[in-house]
Amino acid sequence: MAGMKEKAKDCHAKPAQIFAEGVGNLPSTTKCRMPLEETAKRTFRNMKRKNLPPTPATLSELVIEGDLTTSGGKDSKRKPFRPSRRNGLSLHLRIDKPMFPSKLWNVHKSTLKGEDRINKQVEGWNNRFASIVGHDHPDIWVLILKMSMELSVDETKLVQLSLGVTQVKRKRKFFVALQGRHGSNPYAFNTGIAFS
Repeated sequence: MAGMKEKAKDCHAKPAQIFAEGVGNLPSTTKCRMPLEETAKRTFRNMKRKNLPPTPATLSELVIEGDLTTSGGKDSKRKPFRPSRRNGLSLHLRIDKPMFPSKLWNVHKSTLKGEDRINKQVEGWNNRFASIVGHDHPDIWVLILKMSMELSVDETKLVQLSLGVTQVKRKRKFFVALQGRHGSNPYAFNTGIAFS
């Protein structure tokens, strides 16, 4: 149990995973003396909470150490309008390039081709990350911890893709039928609605 407690302090695995890995290596005589799974998981969660730094009162007091820190580059304070001075007399606002190209957000051609009309990948990631965090207003350290976990999952997926392992995309039958019913021509669909 002591080894599992130490692992709970240091690693980012879920308590159920720590318990399963720890119990899997134990002999049967030791397994019978182990505490209940729920008790052990509660202990691991408490160990993780004790290991987090104190919550700061303001963002200026927040200090993030280790690999999670990044240095702000030239785009760290990016704004849509940047002040530029001409001859030092007046202030003119200069338009910056958008952070994301309009090609990424324009769905006109994809709608005509019968492809996805919304950015399902981004929405799916948002929903997944919300379920990983687990509550609406997380502590700053919990959020940082979950973001680092998500980063490691994404790195694993990138390695798998580079090795040729494909991620199977699940399609629900309802959405496939709905796409087929609307067809790839929304103008004909809208005209049919207008005349009925």
